[in-house]
Amino acid sequence: FISIAWSYDKNIGIYYFFATGNMVMLLLVVLNIKWDEKNVDTIKYLMVISAVVFSTLMILRRDLYHQVGIRYTLNIRGTEIDPNNISGLLIPEAIISLDFINKKKYKIIQIICFIIITIGITLSGSRGGILAFIISILAYIFYYIKYKHSISGNKIIINFKIKNIIYIIIIIYSISILFSNLENIIGTQLLERIKIENIINNSDEGSGRTELWDRAISLYKNNIILGIGLGSFGAITNQGVHNQYLRILIETGPISLIIFVSIILSFIIKLRDQKNAFGISIMLGMIVIIFFLDAFQKKYMWNPMILSMIEINKVKNKNIKPESVKKMI
Repeated sequence: FISIAWSYDKNIGIYYFFATGNMVMLLLVVLNIKWDEKNVDTIKYLMVISAVVFSTLMILRRDLYHQVGIRYTLNIRGTEIDPNNISGLLIPEAIISLDFINKKKYKIIQIICFIIITIGITLSGSRGGILAFIISILAYIFYYIKYKHSISGNKIIINFKIKNIIYIIIIIYSISILFSNLENIIGTQLLERIKIENIINNSDEGSGRTELWDRAISLYKNNIILGIGLGSFGAITNQGVHNQYLRILIETGPISLIIFVSIILSFIIKLRDQKNAFGISIMLGMIVIIFFLDAFQKKYMWNPMILSMIEINKVKNKNIKPESVKKMI
């Protein structure tokens, strides 16, 4: 953050510094709290409830929304939420519902919550968000099967109870209804935008992101070692980089980027060591979403990190034996 000294806009640089510092302090607070399963589940339930309410507003109260091109965003009392931010904020809650479904905690309710939140993510029209969501789901399924496989002694046990078959039928039926009415729900233009082939082919070049990235790299060449200064890209171009990794690189230099990536990898490694499919999946989703967005002060980057820290700390506390606690006292 010494790059603020040569920033083109020191006020923005200072703002990013304190915004990031506040979230780091919150991470440290989370690290020093003794979390148990009940407390963590309470936080997760509240997050799911908030995401369901938000997504329900997107579905039912379109008068609260106005179109940004072909997409919809929430505008209350003049405060507008970017559609990309909406998708990033909803992804962890969707994975929480998926995890609760898997752990048989209020399964029917969580299936409904998962479907509602999925519709909310889709309505945002954020292709980066949808891609991150898909990767999060696939990661959760992959790591859950992998860890279940290792825990059960190289044998995956599949329980074909009648109620589980009913749950599967409900999900399949709900998804089929959703997709059959998708055009009516979100509109033809938005549907075209989020089609898989258009996402893969980058049909509109990411709404100008490639040009922004080219401009960012051109500016970065002026100061490769230290960067152009925190907050400078916005000051020069009046636009965002729309890539957190690239923004850190061009504004604060390669050392800062290495530190940032190392911190994220340390989270994932710790979660992998604890065989935590949920934590890994939300972190991978975050890694993808911030490839398309700036995120110094954004909750869609910090929420998964805070949740992952809680998960890591919860397992640590669970593994502390009473004898070791007495010795510490």
